[in-house]
This record gives sequence, structure tokens and C-alpha cells, in this order.
Amino acid sequence: MGFQIRNAEGGVTVVELSGELDHHKGSKEFYAYIESFKPAKGMRLLIDLAGVTYICSETVGAVLNLGESVIRAGGRACCSGVRGMPKDVFEILGVESVLNLYPSEAEALKVLTS
Repeated sequence: MGFQIRNAEGGVTVVELSGELDHHKGSKEFYAYIESFKPAKGMRLLIDLAGVTYICSETVGAVLNLGESVIRAGGRACCSGVRGMPKDVFEILGVESVLNLYPSEAEALKVLTS
């Protein structure tokens, strides 16, 4: 599992995940980040999953918790690049009722910075 945090245009924080997102074999850094995460008021967060090939339901829950915490703080959060098996899981679990999904990072950034 790959995990990286970076800043994008317009002050958007991007959490980029890649590989197999299995809670038991996952990145300790990602789960530690979620546990200590305190969103700033009005934060804009993009969770980029373009490089994800597998995701378990526990990690979907972690992604949802991350996004929901930003929304509760008056910010905006969404996901990009969800495809293949992870997209199927997101659809089954109804993730889009909480976090908007965009095909690409560019499309998500356009919405978050408008």
C-alpha cells in the first residue's frame, strides 16, 4: 500500500493511495494519519485512489471517516480515480451518497477549487 500527502492547486490537500488497500496488510502511516487527523475549518480534501487495485471494506470505512471529518468541519471532500474492483466496492457500499467520485484528479480539483 502506498500513501502520500501533497498539496495541489488552490490549497487542496491530496491524500494519494495506491496498491492493495487491505487493513491487515495496509500502511501503518495511513491509519496513523487518520487517527490523528484534525481537519481545519473549510479544508478541501481530495482522496486520490487512481493507483488502487484492491480495497477492503475496513479501508473504505477509513476513507469515509476521513472525508466525513472534513465535511463536518465545514470543508469539502471527494475521491478521484476510483475504478475496477475498488469502484465496485464503493458502489455496493454506497460511498457516493457521502463522497462525490470523479474520474480524474483534474476533474475533482476543478470542482474543489470552484
